[in-house]
Order: sequence, then structure tokens, then C-alpha cells
Amino acid sequence: MSSQLPHLLGIKGIDTQMPTYHIIFNTIKNFPASRLDAWFGISAIALILLIHTAHKKWGSKFRFFNILATGQFGFVVVLYTLIVYCMDIGRNHSVVKIMKKLPMGFHSLDMSALQGGTELLEACWGPAITIVIIGVLEHMAAAKALGIYMFLLLSLLWLLLIKVNL
Repeated sequence: MSSQLPHLLGIKGIDTQMPTYHIIFNTIKNFPASRLDAWFGISAIALILLIHTAHKKWGSKFRFFNILATGQFGFVVVLYTLIVYCMDIGRNHSVVKIMKKLPMGFHSLDMSALQGGTELLEACWGPAITIVIIGVLEHMAAAKALGIYMFLLLSLLWLLLIKVNL
């Protein structure tokens, strides 16, 4: 976590390969040089902690906090993506830069030749079934935890669709 702290705060020039206490000390020392990214990072962490605290305090009384706490990270990511998108409307560059430069479009896609015949498919068959079973069990656990049986129905439909497509 400490190696990500300077990047989270938008501070450049800190060697993240140093020991943890050096990284934290240099981050605090260079905090005035932080950018707008720092406030996005700090406020996102504060919002996650606020949701977590509200869930612990009022989760038994209000179902809304249980549902919000279940997807708190996804909620914060979607919220902050929407905020940055609204801030970037009418600009040529992004206000918040997480990544430097992204390549445009996809590389050329083409079908590679299957080398080795069916041996590759036979090797992948076991892990593929395992992944499907884990996905179904995960959906069932989410349905049980939230008390929403729609997830269970969607899981079974998903399993049927995969079985039909195979």
C-alpha cells in the first residue's frame, strides 16, 4: 500500500522501491507538490471509510446501508468516473491523469492457428469447468447474502446458456 501512496496523491519523483518508512516520510514531505489527483484519492478513501462506518452503525436498521456497503468500491469507482467525466466536458485533456498515454484502438486481431490439435482444448477443459462452477457458486453466495433470489435465478440461467452454447 505504501508504494502506491505517492501515485495516489499525485506526487512525482518518489522512489517506491525504498523501505516503507522512507516512502511515507517522503510523501508527507512532498505533499504540497500534490495535484488534484491527491484530493480525488483522499476523498475516495474517505468516502469508502464513511460508507463502511455508516454500514456498521446503521446497517442493522436500514437495508440501504447493507446494499451500499456490499458494492462500496464499485459505487465509488462509478461515482468518481462520472465526476471526472463531467469535469472533462469541453476540454482537450483530462483534469485527472491516472495513466499517461493510452494507445488508440485495438491492435490487429486475427485468429491464430491451433497448434497441437485437440490437446490444447483437452488441457483447458478442466479449468474451464472449474471457473463455471466457481462463478455459479459465487452468484449463489451473493444471492444468499443479500436475500435477493433474482441472483440465484440469473445464475441458473447463465449456467443453462453456457451448457447450450457448449
